[in-house]
Amino acid sequence: MSLIVLIKTREGYVLSGDSRLSFSYDRSRHTDSTYKVFCYDNRIGIAYHHFADINGKQLDVILDEFLKAERKLLSPFDLVCDLREYICKLKCNQNTFFYVFGSQEDECKKFFFNLAKDNEIYEYKNSRYVTGGQDDVALDIITKTYNDDLSIVDAIIYIDKIFEETEKVEDRVGGEIDLLHISPKSGARWLRRK
Repeated sequence: MSLIVLIKTREGYVLSGDSRLSFSYDRSRHTDSTYKVFCYDNRIGIAYHHFADINGKQLDVILDEFLKAERKLLSPFDLVCDLREYICKLKCNQNTFFYVFGSQEDECKKFFFNLAKDNEIYEYKNSRYVTGGQDDVALDIITKTYNDDLSIVDAIIYIDKIFEETEKVEDRVGGEIDLLHISPKSGARWLRRK
């Protein structure tokens, strides 16, 4: 599984994801070296959670291949459409969620789709935060304590606390946390990358 958290700050949004890959055949086995947060063209963030492979190939490898393919400069919506088409060609119908967050016309657009549900692309509108995966603890913390007047430094501390508290009760979340800052004005940049 995983935990994906996107929160609004004074300077844009911070997208974060853990590194734990749990093996479906033995939940007690895991590795903490998987990438679940990606950056396209220094302006758009991509994240996923749930199943970490498609037809035996790890999703971080699949997403790296997708991002390396040559394409014209895309909007976040165009990129999520391309990603859905690319993933669907792999003929997979498993419960995996994909998120695309990026700047478009001075605002952060937020989209997702689920392979197993209906493959429709949904947009989060007017949302100051988005969570996915093993997010019960994260949602509890955010609904009680979140405010979008955080600086980037405060956001990093806040996100680290969310992941720390989640790891205490959920063994399928863990490892290093990747953090990507997405700004409507200056694009995307890594705050932390393993």
